[in-house]
Amino acid sequence: MRKLIVGLMVVGLLAVGAPAMAQRADPLGLISSGAVLPYVGDGTIAPGSLSFLEVASPRSDNNAAHMFFFDKTCKRQGQSVGLPLTTNDVEILRVDDIGGGVPTEGLITLAQSASGGFTLQPLESPIHARVLWVNGVGDYIRILEPIALANFDLDFEVWNPLRTAATFWAPPIIPGFLSATIYFICPTPDITSGTASDPATGVPAFSSNALNPGGPFPKLDPAAAATTSLRFRIYDDEENFLRDVRNTCQCLTPHNVTEISDIYEKAPNGTFTEVEGDVIHVAGTSATCSTQALDCGTGCPGGNCGAASSPDCPVDPVSGCHFLETQKPVVAHDATFSFTGYRALSISLGEQGLDGFGRLSNAAACSIVDDPAQCSPQINNR
Repeated sequence: MRKLIVGLMVVGLLAVGAPAMAQRADPLGLISSGAVLPYVGDGTIAPGSLSFLEVASPRSDNNAAHMFFFDKTCKRQGQSVGLPLTTNDVEILRVDDIGGGVPTEGLITLAQSASGGFTLQPLESPIHARVLWVNGVGDYIRILEPIALANFDLDFEVWNPLRTAATFWAPPIIPGFLSATIYFICPTPDITSGTASDPATGVPAFSSNALNPGGPFPKLDPAAAATTSLRFRIYDDEENFLRDVRNTCQCLTPHNVTEISDIYEKAPNGTFTEVEGDVIHVAGTSATCSTQALDCGTGCPGGNCGAASSPDCPVDPVSGCHFLETQKPVVAHDATFSFTGYRALSISLGEQGLDGFGRLSNAAACSIVDDPAQCSPQINNR
């Protein structure tokens, strides 16, 4: 009887569709600069899967559109792939079986080729993109949304939908009948960092460094980490606090909820979970200055070129111009982690299955816990 009641409850919830998601800018809007897209093939995450990239260029040409591929730990693998697009062009490309060492599952970084294809630079024109994840074994088609480096209509909104917190509901887990899996996406410094892209390896794919070939990509703040630490607060359906646990994400990481805590099986009426990027202390760092490039692009008040934009760098005695400041100094502070993810609810009904899949509802961590006194503008924005 319990299985029947729970099954009917979940079937009803699947029928009404996913709720509206919290975000600062729509990642399915026009994407400028670049995009990160998860994909899943016949690997360890979901055997029997296929993934199809759907990308369109509605505004104008993207003749040099180009993709790098990273495995599920965000290690660059295989050949890069060009994807030239003309105005109003749309391409559907299967991406899990390209060959040439390209991994069967992981993340795609999509932008424009630079340095003859060995590094990436920002897109020539905005695009629309998503991935169709097909699995015949599980009998489902899922939509994987892009992480948009910038929104064309709101160019100050970057790296959407990455946030420092998310929430999800899970029904009571019944092994063999009802399961819930969270797929976390947490880019590492090989995807984005302040280091200039290495022309030999192409990493980071999206460098925010001012000296990056073709120009910098938007900075991710809080910065990417090799391993993203996550904190989970789990409540029952009566708002009783049940568990406080920690786990991690590295690039593209699936977690069956019972791997996070056994309480998901024990709570009789389901659970509500708040997930946050853990808080770490970041030591202060000095500014990084070029030893060759001069900052002469901001005018020369009083003959002092770069005084406004590279104030922490020394002045070249010959030209009187500041050397280019490639990375600003960082004051010691507490920082957290950015991530996004998806929830999959799966029901087994004999030979038939039902699947409910959608992106996690998200927000800034300090907004989730209603703690404005502890929210800096930087953290509250993410």
